[in-house]
Amino acid sequence: MSPGATPNVRCKTRPALIRLKALAMDEAALDPDAQALIARIAAAGRKPYFDLNLAEARTAYAQACREVGLAPVQAVVRTPVLRQPFNGSRLRLYRPPDSHPGEKLPGVLFAHGGGWVLGDLDTHDTICRRLAQKARVALLAVDYRRSPETPFPGAVEDVFEALKTLSGAAESLGVDPGRLAVVGDSAGASLVTVAALLARDAGGPALRAQILFYPVTDLAEEAASYVTAGSGLVLTAESMRWFRTQYLKRPEDGLDWRASPLRAPNLEDAPESLIITCGRDPLCDEGRAYATRLEAEGVAVSTLHLADQIHGFLTSGGVLRQATPVLDMAAAWLKHRLGK
Repeated sequence: MSPGATPNVRCKTRPALIRLKALAMDEAALDPDAQALIARIAAAGRKPYFDLNLAEARTAYAQACREVGLAPVQAVVRTPVLRQPFNGSRLRLYRPPDSHPGEKLPGVLFAHGGGWVLGDLDTHDTICRRLAQKARVALLAVDYRRSPETPFPGAVEDVFEALKTLSGAAESLGVDPGRLAVVGDSAGASLVTVAALLARDAGGPALRAQILFYPVTDLAEEAASYVTAGSGLVLTAESMRWFRTQYLKRPEDGLDWRASPLRAPNLEDAPESLIITCGRDPLCDEGRAYATRLEAEGVAVSTLHLADQIHGFLTSGGVLRQATPVLDMAAAWLKHRLGK
């Protein structure tokens, strides 16, 4: 089935969307490192992305990721040359430094965050390196087409195509096609979980696992955390509305489950999932609601909720000390799920 096609609906009625009550946000319950980062941003007088032009916003995001991102670890990194066409998006392959050239490793597709507007292979390079090394996987990162130049569903199509490429070119990539997973953060988490559902409905590629870091799951309705955690943080409710406007051609596109996976007709047979949410994040409630609905529909789900942490902590892992142990925990979870 092509990404733009109507999915196979396998339930007679659409399940009601699960909503969570607003969390009580204690102003003191903010990670001290996150407090220091927010103060640093304020002292620098950095403008929000929606007050910059597109080129300035992308440059500012890339610079921030370089300045406060994780330190790079060793990995084998290359740009794969594939026979089959890939629709113009770039790919980067990461393998652990101790892997042998002919060794078939579990395969992971990674999609970066940045609100479908910002971010690229370089902004998330250190995250990919660490995941490949710690989980001992061949990780294929996709630089999908960004908005507003290519609005929804362009990024969805690219990520699903990249997943099919990971499976179809497994031999040349040194990947075991029987051990595949997807990982993404924020907008990238939304894209990979949609790709997983598209793959399920298309009869493959089969996935063993997915990891969603602070995912976007509903662009049609704002959860209570848009109010309780929507201001004074790195990601605000106003910023999310700007990202949503850049991504969707029309507001009603948010009702399409490929933009809002929480609205998918069913989540049965989605891959086993690890979902990480942050209490100080406008997206907190919709991420938790997605985990709750997955579990209600029979999917094995592990969750980690960081009540004191902010959205995007992975790309600020150089100054937020919680980021490294959380990423390593996720890598260990992935390594276990993809084990032989």
